[in-house]
Amino acid sequence: PHAIYFCSNNKLNLTNGSVLTIKNYPNDALEWDGGDGGYNVNITNSTFISDHNRSGFTGTFHVTVDDSTVKVLNSTGNGSNGSHFDIKNGSDVEFSNNGVHGLSAGNLNIEDSTVTANNNGYNGIILTGKGTIKNSTVTITGTKGKSYWNAGLRLLKKNVHRRSVLLIR
Repeated sequence: PHAIYFCSNNKLNLTNGSVLTIKNYPNDALEWDGGDGGYNVNITNSTFISDHNRSGFTGTFHVTVDDSTVKVLNSTGNGSNGSHFDIKNGSDVEFSNNGVHGLSAGNLNIEDSTVTANNNGYNGIILTGKGTIKNSTVTITGTKGKSYWNAGLRLLKKNVHRRSVLLIR
């Protein structure tokens, strides 16, 4: 039922102007089998769009977004659920209009990029591990407040560092 199901530490590489769009799946766009965490999604100079699936990234992926566009939109569940994200080099990343969390990350590094999280159900961005925002613009708007512990940006560790423009409305 999933668009792409990872097992045995699979890796998905989108490179050189590739475009992958996954739309209207009743389950997840990208799902893992709960293995040992060696699952990688590498998006370099390419585009990944997940639109109107149950979730975009489900599981603990190591996601690298390098000079690329990632849009996770209109998920009925989470846009992501605990993956580690390294977003860099002029990337444009958006997690918007998701029913639960927008960008739910373990570790999150944003450098020289733009990240947007609009109109998500619980948290715009939630971070449970280490995080850095450097020379970037992060915009979070319209968090719906469907849970007692919601926030535009929710940090669950003391080790998050911010050195850029951060707009929360």
